[in-house]
Amino acid sequence: MRLKTLLSLLIISLFAQLLQAERAGEIINTKIEFYSVKLDLKYHPSILEKNKHCTSTICLKRFYKKLENNNYQVLLESLVNHKEQMELNDWFFYNLVRKSVETIFENKSDMFRTSFTWFLMTKAGYDTRLYTSKSKYTFLYIRTEDKVFEAPFVKIKNRPYVNLTSMYYGIKTKGILFEIPKFQPGQLNEKSFSFKIEKFPELPPVSENRNYQFEMDGKKISLDVEVDIVGNDLLKGFPITMPINYIKVPIANTTLHSLKSALAPHLADKSPSEKVRTLVNFTRKSFPYKNDQIRFQKDKPLTANQLMIADSSDFEDRCALFYNLLKETTNLNFIVIQYIHDDIITIGVELPEVTGKPFVYEGIEYTICDPTMPTNSSKLGLYPINLDKDIEILEVVRNSSPKQG
Repeated sequence: MRLKTLLSLLIISLFAQLLQAERAGEIINTKIEFYSVKLDLKYHPSILEKNKHCTSTICLKRFYKKLENNNYQVLLESLVNHKEQMELNDWFFYNLVRKSVETIFENKSDMFRTSFTWFLMTKAGYDTRLYTSKSKYTFLYIRTEDKVFEAPFVKIKNRPYVNLTSMYYGIKTKGILFEIPKFQPGQLNEKSFSFKIEKFPELPPVSENRNYQFEMDGKKISLDVEVDIVGNDLLKGFPITMPINYIKVPIANTTLHSLKSALAPHLADKSPSEKVRTLVNFTRKSFPYKNDQIRFQKDKPLTANQLMIADSSDFEDRCALFYNLLKETTNLNFIVIQYIHDDIITIGVELPEVTGKPFVYEGIEYTICDPTMPTNSSKLGLYPINLDKDIEILEVVRNSSPKQG
């Protein structure tokens, strides 16, 4: 709540300054391409003034202070407005900031643009650090509490900071020697950076039609679905984080509406168990299976929307789709379970009648409804691997009161 209040005050303050500058006729309007939309971007010409840039502490301090004394607020207000309107998470906001800086300063060096991005992210309230290397490169680090894999991290006072610049460009920083300038204004900020995606940004859809087929009880079912592919572009270059973060990413609105409409006739008038069995059949049989190590030579979870246009899928990917379908087409309670040492994730659903050996958690009995195993089966209640494996509960979803035993 405190963060929302501070953000609201920041927007009000910046908006007032923007109105004052617009009245003076000093605002420059430009366009920026942000995935499927062209955004209007406003900035004050004072930020274009020549500003000497190098990687020494004194030089970076002068660079920062000159920007601070210019009217950077117009640009920051424009960016924050787009963040709010499109409901961008921190990663997408960083991409918006970076693309905007690249548009405005297209003739400047990457070092300059990284430093300008560092300035804006710092002024947006994030806890940042700027590292340099060989007096030629700058790297923006930002504090995060999220686990991010295959990304350069440093720890400062036991707080983790991740290298956004290397992720954005795909730079391998192993073996690079960094220098740490003493001037670090971002250390005064407390805002942590999050990679979690609560929803996809509000962007115009770009769709393509897909057909999915599966068999259930000897009957072939065919679904025609309009799939929004913008979400896939958004996630290109997205860092690998914990699987549950991908599983919980909602399906894009266009895809979700079309998929629910296609499934509706096959779910109508069915009992909860039969609805779940239909959804399980869909996830098990409509998407070819291929292990991540074979597909990508590493673990790389997909969101539900990515799975809808992928040529193959793994356990986590199907769980992401099944998770979303349970949330969107039923009001059932369910649980997401990970077998820690096997990298296998499965889902248990609280049904009126338990099928197979129940999975019991906090006194509630769940039927295991694995969206992958048994392969090409229609059965519920079968575990993907042995019961005595180490497990972790990733998520518990409560949509209704627990069934009374």
